[in-house]
Amino acid sequence: MARECDCNVLLVADEAKEVEDAALRDLVNYQELGTQWGWRPEKIERVIDTIHFVPSHRNCAIQVADCAAYIAARVRKLNDGTIARNRSADAVEDLWEKRIEPYLRVDQVWYPA
Repeated sequence: MARECDCNVLLVADEAKEVEDAALRDLVNYQELGTQWGWRPEKIERVIDTIHFVPSHRNCAIQVADCAAYIAARVRKLNDGTIARNRSADAVEDLWEKRIEPYLRVDQVWYPA
């Protein structure tokens, strides 16, 4: 995405002590060696610095991203039948369709391994 927009990115993520070291190590590997596997192997070249981990309760952008990711996961579960439809499901779909989806540029999960 950054390559298509001809821009660099700053990675800011929610604190998750149990995965931070691995994520930082993986990023360095992707930058130096590339992803090397998968559908479109590529080097990760447009990241400024490293991954910056912040506590979500102190960063409103991370809070919004957490909420949007939660709603996206709920909508996927509604659509595949994993969770039942009810009034709260209707509210989740309404939030997704009116407040989140129109502002998304990309809605996907990248699994490099």
